[in-house]
Amino acid sequence: MAVSPASMCGGGIGGVLKQNQTMSRRHSSNSDSAALALDERDTGRSLMRFGHVQLLPAQRRLFIHGQAVALGARAWDVLMTLVERRDRVVTRQELMDQAWPGLIVEDHNLSVQIGTLRKLLGPGSIATVPGRGYRFTLSNAWLPVTSRAAPGAPQDLVGREADVRAILHGMTMGPLLSIVGPGGVGKTTLARALVTHANLPMLCWLDLAVLEEGQGMAESLASALAVDLRGTPSDTSSLLASLRLSEGCIVLDNAERAVSRVAEFLATALPQASDVRWLVTSQRPLGLDSEQVYRLQPLATAAHETPWPACANTASVDLLVRRVRRMRHHFTLDENNGPAAAEICRRLDGLPLAIEIAAARIPVFGVQDTLDQLTKQSLPSAARADRAARHQSLDTALAWSYDDLDAAAQQAFRTLGVFEDGFSAALGASLIGSADALDVLAGLVDRSLVQVDDGDPPRCRLMETARSFALERLRARGEQARALAGHAQAVASAVEQALGEHGQLNDAQWLARHAPERQNVRRALRHCVTTGDAASAAKLVTYLGLIVASSGVHEFPPEAALELVHRAAPAWQVQAALWNAMAEREFRNLRAGTTPLLPLVDHFRREQDTSNLARALLLFIHTVKLEEGRLHEVPSLLDELLSLDPSGLSRRALAERAWARIDRLWYEQIDTPDSPELIAALRAFIADCDRDGYLHLGTLAYANLSDVLLCCGDLSGTRDVVRAMRAGPGSRPPRPLAVAIANGSAAAALAGDGDTARREARDAFRLVPNIDVLHFVFYFLAHSALEEGRHVDAGLLVGHANAVARRLRVRVQYAEQLVHDEVLSRLAASTSTHELDALLLRGARLDGQHAVALALGI
Repeated sequence: MAVSPASMCGGGIGGVLKQNQTMSRRHSSNSDSAALALDERDTGRSLMRFGHVQLLPAQRRLFIHGQAVALGARAWDVLMTLVERRDRVVTRQELMDQAWPGLIVEDHNLSVQIGTLRKLLGPGSIATVPGRGYRFTLSNAWLPVTSRAAPGAPQDLVGREADVRAILHGMTMGPLLSIVGPGGVGKTTLARALVTHANLPMLCWLDLAVLEEGQGMAESLASALAVDLRGTPSDTSSLLASLRLSEGCIVLDNAERAVSRVAEFLATALPQASDVRWLVTSQRPLGLDSEQVYRLQPLATAAHETPWPACANTASVDLLVRRVRRMRHHFTLDENNGPAAAEICRRLDGLPLAIEIAAARIPVFGVQDTLDQLTKQSLPSAARADRAARHQSLDTALAWSYDDLDAAAQQAFRTLGVFEDGFSAALGASLIGSADALDVLAGLVDRSLVQVDDGDPPRCRLMETARSFALERLRARGEQARALAGHAQAVASAVEQALGEHGQLNDAQWLARHAPERQNVRRALRHCVTTGDAASAAKLVTYLGLIVASSGVHEFPPEAALELVHRAAPAWQVQAALWNAMAEREFRNLRAGTTPLLPLVDHFRREQDTSNLARALLLFIHTVKLEEGRLHEVPSLLDELLSLDPSGLSRRALAERAWARIDRLWYEQIDTPDSPELIAALRAFIADCDRDGYLHLGTLAYANLSDVLLCCGDLSGTRDVVRAMRAGPGSRPPRPLAVAIANGSAAAALAGDGDTARREARDAFRLVPNIDVLHFVFYFLAHSALEEGRHVDAGLLVGHANAVARRLRVRVQYAEQLVHDEVLSRLAASTSTHELDALLLRGARLDGQHAVALALGI
């Protein structure tokens, strides 16, 4: 199905601008300014300027070099008649009729008024044309409200309705607003649309990109406004005097290379020009107190997982289609080329300039080939007469910004390109490595070369286009190896802070700070494997284990990295082993049993590291509980954990110690299916965890509570607990979440609700890559199959579940055993022993995916 580009919402950009036809005037406390307020209803004109002479027609006021000059009524009428008819000679009779309407006066009265005006305006201001009359001769700079000094209006503006509204509103709130963003994001285009379509009094548009080094800001602005500076370029008195009389908008475009000059001038001009609005476009703010900064973001792009045709509704794809249609009118996107178009926009970060350059190639190469040619480096130039030289390619646009940096900032920018998925400010500063690294990083943010998101804590990143540019420069200077080594060391150094914060912060706080570094950890590990850096590898394996154990993201270090850990310092070997084991627990049953954990427990005992000992003991207990025939070891391990001095435990370790009390209660009542005390303790622990933000422990408690209720035969209670957990706060870790949902599936199966049982089982299987951890649910789905008359399926599922339990050497728990026995008993009643054994054997040979398909009826 062909999809046309998304239509502009709300009537398009024109509709937005029509809602903002006028700007509210900022009221000044200065009485002189108030007295000079313009009344556009009288003349439709805000100001008449003739070099050093300014007229306010509606106010009947004359200013020379910015100073008010008294002028009689007759002289004013003569002057205005000459000015309004300055394109021709005005006869003496016309002047007499305008200045003395209906009266008969002597001719010399007119000569007196002409003489007065010449004394004030200058002898050459009014020329005498013998035998005909007079003519006004001063060069004019008439500025009506509807004048346009800006470049031509863009043909259309895509995806910027909200930006237009926000900027127009901001311009009513103060005298100075800066549109700030990276090169190619569309700042100038947006400013052109604002002043072209909105009914703003436009004074002038000054492109500062062409400002020469050393050329004064005031000099350039005076030239644009046709104001005589009356002396040296540093004498701005006449310009400021002219601005005091002006009302309207002045646009200062491309101010990034003249920031200091613009800021210095505006610091003086803003208090004096009370009725002038200043709109600045720049890659960096001016840094003035009165400045409102509007950070212009790239156009929206579709996330990787967004299906087609939803991608067609994003502004970036809309722009791409519109630009291609200028060259190929019938161009459309569909399910064949649409995903490639969306990927082009993603790779180009939604930057309008980059998208327009890519669009110019599509009519020649097609969408897919254009994507294939896109190597995240600079696109070929796309020459256009209406585009500045620095915008002829993405490389030149980025080079314009990069070349304006000093050497230290350039090196920092190049080096930051090695970060794959953003970085924290602290990590970026660590990689930069200089004493003023944070200041250097802040400078790159100011210049829009580094982006900062709105998260808490904020996260920095280079857009992929800027990152490709930085890496290209890094390789060209032969600095890549040094930068990658520095990156690995910086990320590895961050693990010590991560470990400390893991003990004190709750899950959401810790994950917000550290989970986003996973891609950086992965890249750093690759570098360590390549270079044999064992010290950094051990820290990075620890860091990755922390992230996986806390977030449930399914990722493990490469085997080569684990081999390197054995060459690291003993303390880091132990940390890496502990956290890798914690991560393994989330997705893989520990088939090696407790053997790898014994050295960890012994090490932390010797070192009297109570927090890590508590964690290692919990992991040890968890493994022992699952293993068949070892349940008797649990009490002594729990006693040791509960005897640890709480004063030496972190906040998280104290919560884990509280969980050990639950474990102790569970063990004491293991042979009692109905355990009110255990159920009450689990509910209280869940409430504490939800309150304190320990969602991982809370989810473990939910899984255990649903398991206890299932064993008690409280099927509705089990399902209620699972529903409450799924409706609760935060993002929960996948493995215990999957176990709890699987318990809900089991309860539904026993309640005779096979459809719900299969639906919830499907949800649980999707959460864990290793479905063996949910093998118990196959017993309950076998029960559903039996109830539905699918006896063969029931036998196969029981055979599969039995085989997994034997392979993992895990204990079959109470409720599972009851269902297992019931299913086999009913099958034995309708099937011969030989047939049943054959059925169970076939089930044991099923792989996990086939067993899931069978259980879900797929």
